[in-house]
Amino acid sequence: MINNVILLGRLGADPEVKSFNSGELVKLRVATSESYKDKNDEWQEVTQWHNVSCWGKLTEKAKKLTKGETIAVEGSITYSESDGKWFTDIKAHRVRRVPTGAKTEVVSSEPKEVRGNDEGDDLPF
Repeated sequence: MINNVILLGRLGADPEVKSFNSGELVKLRVATSESYKDKNDEWQEVTQWHNVSCWGKLTEKAKKLTKGETIAVEGSITYSESDGKWFTDIKAHRVRRVPTGAKTEVVSSEPKEVRGNDEGDDLPF
């Protein structure tokens, strides 16, 4: 199996740059949100925060990003343990800005009620 993650979210803070003898590390905090209707038919929103690490040539691009920008991240999930606590991190392989106002289309195998999509889906499959 391949460890592959794709995130589309907003930067919650400006990039954090750390310098080492071997190069730089740029850390990004990315927020993703999901909306759904609860049992009372009211909209709820859940936000998840993701720690993203950028290494190598990717750091030059990543440190130019700013808080609030929408970005797409492709990478892999890594886990580490320190003092009995486990941490999850996304090791970025690619980071792209998503232009403001860009349309995104999500196709899902979940029923509309689960997705919270009230628009019609005229897909041929």
